[in-house]
Amino acid sequence: MKKRFVVLLSFILILTALAGCSKKSEFVGSWTQTMINYDGKDVAVIDFAKQYNTSPAFYTMTLTFSEDGKVEGSFMDNAFKGTYKDNNGKATISINNATYTATLNKGKLVMKQNSYIYTFEKDK
Repeated sequence: MKKRFVVLLSFILILTALAGCSKKSEFVGSWTQTMINYDGKDVAVIDFAKQYNTSPAFYTMTLTFSEDGKVEGSFMDNAFKGTYKDNNGKATISINNATYTATLNKGKLVMKQNSYIYTFEKDK
């Protein structure tokens, strides 16, 4: 009887420990924009910048997602901070009272803003 109790208690403790483990969001980490889609055309950020005789760094958006639900980044020489919520591979991002949606597609992050679609690759 005592042996059964110990086995049952051990089983309950293992289940409790496993329930406390949460999967790390796939968004966590730093991402750099590589493509922009506007007017239905995919264009590399480097080529987009050339059209405007500007440094690619100016048009390259960066995003860093942390495990605590915060996101920060920069775009066009402006830094920003906000929050995000991962809903099974679809992130809802809130920055300065605006909400954006990002998804993961074949290892890339895709974010829509108005008529633009930004594609990011995860930094190594």
